Amino acid sequence: MNQKLGKHYKLRSKKLIQQVFDEGDSLSIFPFSSRHLLNVNESPLSFQVAFSVPKKKFKSAVQRNRIRRRMREALRKNKSIIEDKIPADKQLVLFLIYSSHDESTFETLNTKMIQLLNKISAKL
Repeated sequence: MNQKLGKHYKLRSKKLIQQVFDEGDSLSIFPFSSRHLLNVNESPLSFQVAFSVPKKKFKSAVQRNRIRRRMREALRKNKSIIEDKIPADKQLVLFLIYSSHDESTFETLNTKMIQLLNKISAKL
């Protein structure tokens, strides 16, 4: 099983990001808020993701980057939950926002990421 989360999974398109916020569904499981949209597949990957940690809540770039790394790792380990549910002709566009005021441990983020991915896959 491939557990890589390469650079192709990174959501970069400003057009797609705007479309996710305009047309996408939102979901919250503390400490995450997510926006997601099932789109016509334009790339060979089943999903693309972007991570956000607000500068307003975490002034230090070191803290923001640490949280972002933990979020990426939690998604990388559990991406099979969601990849199996996405239809072959569709692509999931996912925008994850960290909404807590405190820094969480990796174990907490991993557990919550599993819950979030299960909830999103149930909606698909």
